[in-house]
Amino acid sequence: MRARRVVAAALALALAQALVPARPASVASAGPGAPNVLIIMTDDQRAGTMGVMKQTRKWFLRGGTSFQNAFVTTPLCCPSRASILTGRYAHNHGVIDNQHAHTLDQSATLQRSLQDAGYLTGMAGKYLNGWRTEDAPPYFHRWAMFSPLEFSSGYWNAWFNLDGTVVQVPEYSTDFIADRAVDILRWFDVQNDAQPWFLYVTPFAPHGPNNPAPRHRKAKVPRFRPDPNFLERDRSDKPPYVLEQPPVKRRIVKRVRAKVLRQLMSVDDLVQSVMRELGRLGERENTLAIFLSDNGLVWGDHGWRNKRLPYTKAVQIPMFVRWPGRVTERATRTDLVLNVDLFPTILETTGASPHPDSPPDGRSLFTSPPRPRLFMEYLTNAESPQIPSWRAIRTPLVHYIEYPDDRTGEITFREYYDLVNDPYELVNLLGDADPTNDPSPDELALLRAQVDRDLRCRGAQGPDACP
Repeated sequence: MRARRVVAAALALALAQALVPARPASVASAGPGAPNVLIIMTDDQRAGTMGVMKQTRKWFLRGGTSFQNAFVTTPLCCPSRASILTGRYAHNHGVIDNQHAHTLDQSATLQRSLQDAGYLTGMAGKYLNGWRTEDAPPYFHRWAMFSPLEFSSGYWNAWFNLDGTVVQVPEYSTDFIADRAVDILRWFDVQNDAQPWFLYVTPFAPHGPNNPAPRHRKAKVPRFRPDPNFLERDRSDKPPYVLEQPPVKRRIVKRVRAKVLRQLMSVDDLVQSVMRELGRLGERENTLAIFLSDNGLVWGDHGWRNKRLPYTKAVQIPMFVRWPGRVTERATRTDLVLNVDLFPTILETTGASPHPDSPPDGRSLFTSPPRPRLFMEYLTNAESPQIPSWRAIRTPLVHYIEYPDDRTGEITFREYYDLVNDPYELVNLLGDADPTNDPSPDELALLRAQVDRDLRCRGAQGPDACP
C-alpha cells in the first residue's frame, strides 16, 4: 500500500506539472552588459567527492549556489557533453555513444549561439570523445583541445590541437589545460576588454586511468565510508546484467577512490588558477561561472564499478553556479535539475538565441518552475554491450526504470524504488517477490505511457515538451 501511495503521488506530480507556480527568479536580468560565461567541467566525477576541493568549494559553494539534485540525461561522456552543449536529449541530438561525436550538429551548439551573439569563444581540454585531434572544435576562436583516443595518453604526453597546430605535450594535462585557460582569458582581455566571452574548460580528470599529479600522489584523502548499497549482497531483484557481473573487490574500489580524489586536487588547482586570473583581469563580478561533471560513477554500488547505469551515483553529478550579486551565495537548491538546463540558462542570461531547428529540451535554472520529474535514457552500444538500453523516470519520491528489447521494443525487465524509504535503491519493489507492495497495473501503465511520451519529447514547450 505504501508503494502504491508513493506511485500515485509521483504520477500526480507529473500530471500537475503545468500547474506548478513559477518560482521567483533568483537572478537579476543581465541587462545591456551581457555576462561572460565560464564552464568548468570534470570527467566522470561522482557526487560527494567535493571534500578534497577546498578552493573550488570556496569559489562555488561559498560564492554561489549548490544544486544537490543535479542529474544527467545520459550517464556517458560523449552523449552527456553533447547534451550540455546543445541543451538536448540524446534522442534529439543523435550522439548515443563515445564513437560518433562528428554526427553532432555543430551549428546547434552553445558556442555557435554565443559567437553569433557577439561573444569571443575559447576552450581548453577535452571536447568530445572520438573527436579527431587534427579537427578544430567548431565555433571557438581559440582552443587547446585534445581527445584521448587512447586513454593512457590522457594525462602525460597527450596530443593537443593548439589553435590548429597539433603538438605532443609532456606536461601533466590538467596543469597544461589550466595554463591554456589562463592564456585564453588574457587573449580575450587583449582583443577587447569590453566584449563578453565564453570559456569552456574541460580537464580529463578524474577519468581513468587514475593517475594523480606527482605533487598529490601521497596526499591524504578522507576515510572511505561506503554507502549501504556497496557490494550489495542480495541482488536477486536486479536485472540480469547486474547479476551476471562479478562484484568488484573492495580493495580495488578503495584504491581507485583514493587516486580519483588526488586527481581532483589538481582540478582544484586549475579552478584556483582560473579564478585568480579572473580577479586579476577584473572579470569575476560579471562572469556567470558553472562547475559540474559530465556524468557520475558507481564505486561498488550494487557490486558494480562503472557509469552508463541508471542508478543514482551514475546519473547524479556535482553542480554549482556563481554570479556575484545575481546568484545567491552559500545557497543550496534541492529541486531536480538536468545537464540540459545549462544551455537555456546561459541563453537567457546572455540574450543569445538557439538554432531555430534545434530547440533546447532543458529549462532555465533561474526562471522556470521546479520540475516534478526527470527523464533519463541510455542506448546500448558496441563499447559496453553487456549494459542494455534503459529509460527511467525519477521524481523526489520514486525511481522507475525499464529495459526494452532493442529489436521488438518489448519491456524485458522493470525496476521501481521508493526513494523516500530506500534512497540507496536496495529493494526493487517489482522484483522482490512480494506482490503486495507492487504498484497497480493501472499505475504501471501510466508510468509506461509517460516513458513513451518522454522518449519522443522535443523542446521545452508545446504538446511534445520534455519534462
